[in-house]
Amino acid sequence: MLQTYAGIISAQNLNDLIETEQTREDYRALLDDPNVSIWLAEIERGQAAVGYLALAPRLGGETTGGERGKAVLEIKRLHVLHRFHRNGLGKRLVNEAIKEARLRKADRVVLVVNALNHEAIEFYRTYGFLKTGDTSYRAGDMDYPCYLFSLDIGRPAIG
Repeated sequence: MLQTYAGIISAQNLNDLIETEQTREDYRALLDDPNVSIWLAEIERGQAAVGYLALAPRLGGETTGGERGKAVLEIKRLHVLHRFHRNGLGKRLVNEAIKEARLRKADRVVLVVNALNHEAIEFYRTYGFLKTGDTSYRAGDMDYPCYLFSLDIGRPAIG
């Protein structure tokens, strides 16, 4: 996460974000929620975690750019250590999430991405995620622009 947001979010604001929205309690809540699916990617040597993805129901059933009341799941977290980027690990995590969403009969998968995180935006676009809106999140003393992305999962995942 630190490498992803270096140059996008100030160090103090990143610390504030971690202390308010990336706490142990936040992760414990994700792990304890039976409606949340989490995938953890490890390397064989030392079984060290190198990436993870959390998929959860979108709060309020809101869709980004779609109709209310549709079954929507949200990629709440997707992080892969920087040195493991571009080796297929992110694709494998997203493919698993899309498979799970289909098993749950979801109509779409949505996510929020920082508007300055160009690498992630391009990654999601390769999957067919479309920008459906704008939002922001507060970290420390600043609001950071974000995009809402949505994927109709009636289409096959990229393999």
